[in-house]
Amino acid sequence: MLRALTTAVASAALLLAAACGGSDDAPKPSGNAMAPAPGAADAASSVSSGDAPVIERVALNPAVLVPGVEIQAVVGVSDPDGDSVRVDYTWTRNGREVQSGDKPVLFLVDLEKGDRVEVTVTATDGMNRSLPMSAVGRVGNRAPTLSAVTLSPFGDVRAGTTIKATPQASDPDNDTLRYSYEWKVNGKKRGTDREFETKGLKRGDQIQVHVVATDGAEKSRPKASPVLMLGNSPPVITQLPTARTSNGVFQYTFKARDPDGDRHLRFFVEKGPSGMRIDGITGVMTWAPTAQQAGLHKIEVGVKDQAGEGSTFSFELNVNASVPEPAPAAPTRGR
Repeated sequence: MLRALTTAVASAALLLAAACGGSDDAPKPSGNAMAPAPGAADAASSVSSGDAPVIERVALNPAVLVPGVEIQAVVGVSDPDGDSVRVDYTWTRNGREVQSGDKPVLFLVDLEKGDRVEVTVTATDGMNRSLPMSAVGRVGNRAPTLSAVTLSPFGDVRAGTTIKATPQASDPDNDTLRYSYEWKVNGKKRGTDREFETKGLKRGDQIQVHVVATDGAEKSRPKASPVLMLGNSPPVITQLPTARTSNGVFQYTFKARDPDGDRHLRFFVEKGPSGMRIDGITGVMTWAPTAQQAGLHKIEVGVKDQAGEGSTFSFELNVNASVPEPAPAAPTRGR
């Protein structure tokens, strides 16, 4: 009687274990499974809940973010049971939520350099929700834009003039900009400063500068200035000549220099007493004053180049009634 009762108890225990299942045989949630989605509890009581969807990857496009450009979350998701899934996105900027829902894109116009944008993605098949997965992007540095380069003075510029380059640039991140310069004369490199000295150049030389702006990290595209062509530079008489007197005749020899290297210069008397002559090629001026021409005379001698441009040189000459001699006087240059 006792043995029969023990056997019955053991059989009942075996049946109970079979009904409940052992700890090793109990169903395990998938590696990506979480709590059932809201509203799925009733269905789970009668139908197996299955496995949750799996977020396989999340990335942002573009990888380097730019203000005013749409940011897209690129998501790879699968469901082990082949169920259709819905993907939800939570967007944050510098840790603060700015958008949530089922939109895979974010558009912010006021992003600033260094801002951190993160999207956290989950998926649900209506029964179970996946583990979250995130992707992070940062707003990177943007290159400056160089819009124009102007030269001053511009127009009728002649050799010996200092030319200054003025770049016009902007930086979308409001960074401080620096500039590099490359000057060219007739296509050949000649300088790297902001200002360029044209001393030693000549008429017809073509000058241009190429400029690049940088914020310390990114550079703009090079920008070239308009081409400036040097105009003609008139010759100048270099100094007041020493007078020689022979038999009451003054003789002066004028010398001139032309910045453009013109050799065919012509001298002329712009203003002087009657009888004064000058050789247009040699620059030798002669004058035999009469007794009536004694006194102080203002003389103006000029020189021209092949282009017809020139300058004048003024000085004073004092003639004594008995012996003519030049009086030392400060010369003045004319036009």
